[in-house]
Amino acid sequence: MSKTDRAHMEGIAVAKSIDGEIVGKDGRPRREIREGAGYVPANPLPREPAPWLVRQPETAREDQERFRPSEAEPLSGSWTSSVAMPSSSLPKPNIDMPRADPSNQEVNGLHRDPGHSEREVDLREREWEEKARGTWHERGDASHGKEPQPQPPEAEISRPKEGHGNGEALVKAVASAIEDAPRVEAMLLSSSSTGNVKAQLPILLASDLLFQTLVPSGYLQDLSQRCQVHIDITAEESLPSSVRQVVLSGTAASNASAAYWLQVGAARHMVKSAGVRPN
Repeated sequence: MSKTDRAHMEGIAVAKSIDGEIVGKDGRPRREIREGAGYVPANPLPREPAPWLVRQPETAREDQERFRPSEAEPLSGSWTSSVAMPSSSLPKPNIDMPRADPSNQEVNGLHRDPGHSEREVDLREREWEEKARGTWHERGDASHGKEPQPQPPEAEISRPKEGHGNGEALVKAVASAIEDAPRVEAMLLSSSSTGNVKAQLPILLASDLLFQTLVPSGYLQDLSQRCQVHIDITAEESLPSSVRQVVLSGTAASNASAAYWLQVGAARHMVKSAGVRPN
């Protein structure tokens, strides 16, 4: 415990002055408390610098005079060496350069008119541009003027085979769609609880497909009974006469199933119009 704390406990020191000095009961500074072992001044005095760091005023003046430029030496922008050398000791080179003869320059092509050189540059640039355009046009003519290469007879023979192959692929697609129809219906009915919500589904079909194939054959009647949907055929002003709108009214699942069967009927019509018979 420091003496300051002990003096506070004993009641000797009751306050501190503004300068941080401890004051006793009688208002006088207590010296024995200030000079005790536990006393630490609030603002310690600054340390005195070392004697070898203190520069005397005489040495400072000598340094200033040493680095001050002399008045006798003129200041110039070019660098000069501190070593003085006599000018007579250095020999001056005496080199005679031959002057260019204007007649020789004209003969050798060295002396040219600036306007003439500019004209040559312009002519060269024009020649380069014309050459580039010519090559570009030649390439374009070659690309556009290609004659159709004669096809071998094997390619001509393979053309009807390709059309026949497309018809067979279409027949296979219709058959697979008809086979997968019950699975699609079961999936749509058991997919979610929203499948039993009442809704309407408009579909656009060709008028020829409707009135020449689907309606006369009774396909739409079978479709409405199978999928439990109500089918309406409407004609809107915004649509052309070749297209009709088929509105399916029922649950969401039944509408989706009826739309799937309509696609199957349209595929059958395409197979019949293509004239391809299933195997």
